Amino acid sequence: MRGLYVEERHQRFDTWEGAQSAEGGGGSEGGDESGKAASRAALDRAYDTATREVARRRKLEMRLQSARASQGASSDPWSASEGGTWPLWRDYLELEDPSDPWRIRILYERMLCPGETDSSTRGGGPLTEQPWLWARYAHFLRTELKSGQLLEEATRRAVRMCAGSVGLWVERLRALEMSRAPAEEVKATLEAALGAPLLPTAGDDA
Repeated sequence: MRGLYVEERHQRFDTWEGAQSAEGGGGSEGGDESGKAASRAALDRAYDTATREVARRRKLEMRLQSARASQGASSDPWSASEGGTWPLWRDYLELEDPSDPWRIRILYERMLCPGETDSSTRGGGPLTEQPWLWARYAHFLRTELKSGQLLEEATRRAVRMCAGSVGLWVERLRALEMSRAPAEEVKATLEAALGAPLLPTAGDDA
């Protein structure tokens, strides 16, 4: 089956390449054959690399699906072997190439979707209610994407979900400064932080 797919892929590529050569005026026949061989080899390498990456991600996706299905029955929801999903998400983050931070951002957004990872943290509860994860996400947005707009949006959600976290309120104020928010908004945020039922700062033990 793979051989048939690869051959079909080569035929489609040859058709496309032929059309490009015709538009460009063509070239010598020997050069065309040599170029096609090199193009096929490069295409095969790219296909094999992509296939391996898809297989690695598919395994994690299947494990995440299985973990979600078993949530609630787990005696230790923090453990991936017993239904927790955070260890799997951590593996997923490590799998992604740091040179493509936008893919990493997508993973953070998936982790922080309400209901996406219920009972996946130490002591139970959704990941959206874990200040340390929001803090990691904020740090990532600030240092890797360097986007004031994205940081502002994420910290707004963070303090809404974890209003008792001192660290997240600090991140929120930092984000407003980075995005050059109006003074009135900064003042309102500071007053909201002072009026929130703040909890002692906890370390990130994930």
